[in-house]
Amino acid sequence: MAPPPPTCSLVDPPPVVGCQVMRHDGALFARASFYPPGEQPSLENRVTGMQQVGRDGGVGDLIEMPDLGVERLEIRSERFNTSVPYSPGQISAFSPAGAWIVGDNSEYAFEIHYPDGRVVKAERYGSPVPIPAEEKEYSARRTTYNVRCFNNDPNWTFSGSDIPDHKPAYYLFTPTQGDRVMVARYGDSHLVEAAT
Repeated sequence: MAPPPPTCSLVDPPPVVGCQVMRHDGALFARASFYPPGEQPSLENRVTGMQQVGRDGGVGDLIEMPDLGVERLEIRSERFNTSVPYSPGQISAFSPAGAWIVGDNSEYAFEIHYPDGRVVKAERYGSPVPIPAEEKEYSARRTTYNVRCFNNDPNWTFSGSDIPDHKPAYYLFTPTQGDRVMVARYGDSHLVEAAT
C-alpha cells in the first residue's frame, strides 16, 4: 500500500495555511506566518512567507515575502476591516522557481525576487482603466452591505468617496511551471442585463 500523500501541518510552529506551490524539484511549499519570539502577535509584526513542508509540518527556513511598504486604503468599522474597492496595494505570488513576484499595482510594474538574490524588474505601459460612476455606486453599496453583515450594524454606510477614479494596473500574478508570469489586468466594465 502506498504511503499517504504529504499534508500540511496546522500546528505551531509554523501556523501553515495550506499547500500552495510545488517547486520544479518537487518540493512542496505552503504560506506560513511567524511572529517575533516574545512579542504579542499582531498584523504589524507578522512575518509572512513560504516554507517547505513535509509530513511533519514545516521544514527549513521561511522564504520571506518582500514587503514593498505599500499601504492599501482601508475601511475600518467596529469588528470588520476591508480595503476600499479598487484601491492599489501590494500584490504577490510565489513561483515554482522559488521566487517571489511582488508589485505595487498602482503602476504596471513588478519585481521577481529569486532565491539567489537576483531581482528582475518588469515594466509595461498600460492605459489606466476608468471606473464609471455606476460601478463606484455599486461598489459602495456592496461594501456597505458586507460591512453591515459582518458588523451587525444596520446603520453603517460607506459613501464611496475614497474609491479611486481608475482601477489598479493588475490584480493577480499567476506564475507558470515555465518561469513565466501571467498578469491579470482589469478591463472596462459593462452592464450586463440579467438573463431571463
